[in-house]
Amino acid sequence: MAAAAAGAQNEADFFAALGDAGVLVKTRESTRNPGEITGYAVALPHHTNQEGQPVWFSGGRLAANLTLPKLRHRWSASQESNPFHQHTFYRGELTHQERSAAYQQAARAAATATWQMRHIQDPRVRADVAAAAADVLNVTAAITGNRELAEAADFYDRAAREPYGYQPPHTPYGTNLRTVARALALSEIRGRRGHRPSFAGVLLHLIVQLAALIEAVAEFRQLQQRDAQAAAARKAAAQLTSVSRHTPRLPSPTFPRTPPNPTAEQNAARLAATGFPIPLGHQLSDYQGQPVRPTPPQPGSHRRRGPSW
Repeated sequence: MAAAAAGAQNEADFFAALGDAGVLVKTRESTRNPGEITGYAVALPHHTNQEGQPVWFSGGRLAANLTLPKLRHRWSASQESNPFHQHTFYRGELTHQERSAAYQQAARAAATATWQMRHIQDPRVRADVAAAAADVLNVTAAITGNRELAEAADFYDRAAREPYGYQPPHTPYGTNLRTVARALALSEIRGRRGHRPSFAGVLLHLIVQLAALIEAVAEFRQLQQRDAQAAAARKAAAQLTSVSRHTPRLPSPTFPRTPPNPTAEQNAARLAATGFPIPLGHQLSDYQGQPVRPTPPQPGSHRRRGPSW
């Protein structure tokens, strides 16, 4: 559900993605305005009641941010904050290199977001980045089909949510992560036909960067005195670290340079590379918050780093 929402641009994309995943979907129409969809429910074909009928769950019952009004708000906010969403993106088959590039761009975006979580003090930016990180993790878990990544995503979902179902306003910083999450979903790295080549090397790099980002979110939640959410984030980060340690250590990927005048429609790799609404350098120079001076490390403390390949 969360991965389908992250990869969708609108409700038609969302319902199509659920159908492709084998999820049953039924919509609810307005009693006042016939034809107007006001809600939806989902079910799994093998999850039935005693009469053999599917057991349906509304989106809001599954998660507060999965109601149709909140999903619509999310998609409209993404389109307003990122002009690239106005394009019709390429959906054809991608090469191994293009799919690999989508992973690589996601890893780079996660590394950038980690810096932002630790150095930008605006709580709105931090809340948005924390929420958007869930998109990248959920999509990564879904397209790889990895159970341990799915468990980490479940842990982290608890840490990413704001109280009372509040959705933080979208910022360019969170939009960066949402863009690469959509690029991953569009790349369909899992593949549905033919031999699927290994993405272990680039996947490992992405997992390491996501673990570092989620650790930064845990620090943010601890500063907010949200102990339960901080613990959930640490649990997710620990799960990701465990996955990375049990994955073969392959050479670190080299981030590809985007050719001049990239066109987002050409492939999902270029979507990931060009989907940033504002380049990082411009974000940092335009940011009006208070600058933060680096804090010298305390004795005995250290920042966990990924393996050196």
